[in-house]
Amino acid sequence: MQASTLAIYLMPPVVAGGYGFSSLQLAFFTMTAWIGILGAQAYGYLFNDAIPLWVARRRGGVWRPEYRLANTLLPGLLLPIGLGIYGAGLQLHLHIMVLALASFLIWFAALLALPVCYNYIVECFLRTPVEASVALNSYRIAFGLMSVFIITQWQMAVGVGWMWGMGAFFVLAVDVLMVLVIFKGHSVRKLTVHISDRIAATEDGERIIGEKEDGAP
Repeated sequence: MQASTLAIYLMPPVVAGGYGFSSLQLAFFTMTAWIGILGAQAYGYLFNDAIPLWVARRRGGVWRPEYRLANTLLPGLLLPIGLGIYGAGLQLHLHIMVLALASFLIWFAALLALPVCYNYIVECFLRTPVEASVALNSYRIAFGLMSVFIITQWQMAVGVGWMWGMGAFFVLAVDVLMVLVIFKGHSVRKLTVHISDRIAATEDGERIIGEKEDGAP
């Protein structure tokens, strides 16, 4: 939603509440997204496997797909902060660098969380990974398009600041659900067997860190 509405907020003249950006300036501003993407790629390369393996080692070396979701804790904290700063910056017409910081946080956090969630879902359905990916992409595209159609009425109802602020609170609510999945997802996944024992295929319970490795100096 942030990318699709960028021109609406930055290109109108200052007297109209915008920032008077030209097309070239708007293009340069999108570099904040590229920096966020590159930062997320670097962070993911370094930690997306290391953190779940560390959690597995702390839990006795037995693998649970939910351990991957430990990587969502950082983006779950940064994303609402970025959304809140972005909304406040637009509402109070703060310096453009405030919006640039918020844009970086939004993209960095979103691109950290999205691959982790995809990986977790696919890992929960190892025999049907393509079907799981298609379903996830369908939901993502549908909700993304839906937000563009409702954003005008949403902003008119609560104001631009609270529109993005509500987004921040929605993310915090999802964070609570994510914590529940991290701790109780293993039990919830057992219910899938009652639907179909064919699709309930995971690497859950496999020992990925042996006793010798655990006891090695």
